[in-house]
Amino acid sequence: MSRIEFHPAANFDAHEAVMWYQKRSRRAAGGFERALSNAIKRISADPRSFPLLDDVHRFCILKKYPYYVVFRLIADAIIVVAVAHAHRADYWHERE
Repeated sequence: MSRIEFHPAANFDAHEAVMWYQKRSRRAAGGFERALSNAIKRISADPRSFPLLDDVHRFCILKKYPYYVVFRLIADAIIVVAVAHAHRADYWHERE
């Protein structure tokens, strides 16, 4: 398993999504958190198995939720750049 690091803005993305679901349903919020956790585990186990989004970034779609995890590989870690809603523009492209 590879080491996972979250860009601070990716943490914010995830928090905002959980809060949005929490306002509607605790069950949905919990489901989102589990789906995100499962996606992170899958990424960590085999990061190169996920499709490229561009020359640097890969992505993993969350099951049952309209979100995907955007990440890039560096020498000894996986950097999660965004927890992005599928219907938003690629706002995360400028994140280093």
